[in-house]
Amino acid sequence: MKPLTQYILSFADVVLIMIISTIISTTTIAMTNSVSEYNNKVLDFNACIQAGLKHSPLLKRSSIEINIRRLNESDMRWDYIPSVFINTSYLITSPDYVNDRATFSFSTGPYDFIQPYFAIRAAKEFTRIAVLVHLQTIAEGLYESGKVFLRLDFADQALTIQDEIIRLTEQNIDVNEAMKGLANYSPIDKQIAEKELEEARIEKEKLIVLKTSLTESLLSLMGLPLDSKINIITTNASNQVIDRFDPRNITLSQAKEHSVALEISTIKKKLQELNIRAAYAKYIPSPVLSIITADPLYNNTDTGSYLVLGINLLAWDGFDRRRNVTRQKDVLKQYDLDYDMEEQKFIIAWKVAQNQNNLASLDLKAAETIQEITKLKTEQIKIKHESGALPIGMLQENRRGYLLAQKNRISKNLDYYLSILYVRHLSGELRDSFINPKSFSVELHNTGGKEGNRE
Repeated sequence: MKPLTQYILSFADVVLIMIISTIISTTTIAMTNSVSEYNNKVLDFNACIQAGLKHSPLLKRSSIEINIRRLNESDMRWDYIPSVFINTSYLITSPDYVNDRATFSFSTGPYDFIQPYFAIRAAKEFTRIAVLVHLQTIAEGLYESGKVFLRLDFADQALTIQDEIIRLTEQNIDVNEAMKGLANYSPIDKQIAEKELEEARIEKEKLIVLKTSLTESLLSLMGLPLDSKINIITTNASNQVIDRFDPRNITLSQAKEHSVALEISTIKKKLQELNIRAAYAKYIPSPVLSIITADPLYNNTDTGSYLVLGINLLAWDGFDRRRNVTRQKDVLKQYDLDYDMEEQKFIIAWKVAQNQNNLASLDLKAAETIQEITKLKTEQIKIKHESGALPIGMLQENRRGYLLAQKNRISKNLDYYLSILYVRHLSGELRDSFINPKSFSVELHNTGGKEGNRE
């Protein structure tokens, strides 16, 4: 017969398995519900962002960090209540005049009511930093989603042009096949056309792989499984992502006001100023509160309890407090330098972003000019071909050149809008168009982690 403990352990294992199964089932149901919400739906950029704000694990993690920081704030408020010590003793041997051999004392020990004040102030600043980090995580997610969305639009347009290149190349092969037996027929022309067709089909496959990869990246940013069946509408992607933002209307000072890195650097300086004040507060004596009974060895008549109030003053510490004040002031100087470096870093990034936007604008204009020139040359050669002055092969080659010029133009168009998106990201306007930073921390606190979305 098996011992009873074995049955107990088996039952515990069954309970554990049931708990794990319940957790897995609940998680699976939650994931299925979040996915089914978007299955077979048509999503534009705004809908994709709203899904990401709701389901992205990165945002959920940083939201949890804010809740943890707020719990730390609540915990530190208990530091205002002093520690309580209860001491008792009993005299095993005592003089004959001692009637009550037991003693009792109740004391708080040295009560430092100043340091908890600074600790709570610091905890609030750390919560602010957690909120700012969460906002920055949202901003980065918006920026990455915008880049993916613009590139998806480029892939769609490039695939359309690539299909035209393939059709044109197939026509070239048919033309070369029809010219067999003619005086100007060359087998090499056909071989070249076949290789061009092979290259064009490879290029199309690359674009399909690129589009698949971009779609999976967007689903990942949205916090949805990679096999989700959704339809992403990239039509007029630049209008969806850029909206009416004009990088020329944003100044450096306006952008700096929205910089999370600069704001966090400012908070760090404020925290260090609190450290300096806390270092000076070490000079303040600490009060001591006690409730004690009379000592039976010195008093055998009184049996009551007495309230004792005193102070605890550190008379000599080897100038440790003085050195600590100097140390904290030096650390503040370091934070001042850190802020200056962070500010310079942001200024450089801003100027680089503006210059990249200007260069991308010039590149786009050049690509549009080249496309127009290629189009005019194609029309010119078409007229000459129809008059019998030029062979059809030259016309086909110029048509191919025009399609390649179109492809180059949409590539430069992508670079241009990516540069605008980066400026919009740096300025904070992209983030502010989807969430309200001013009321964000309040909303997050009241809703238990839900984002302060703009409708």
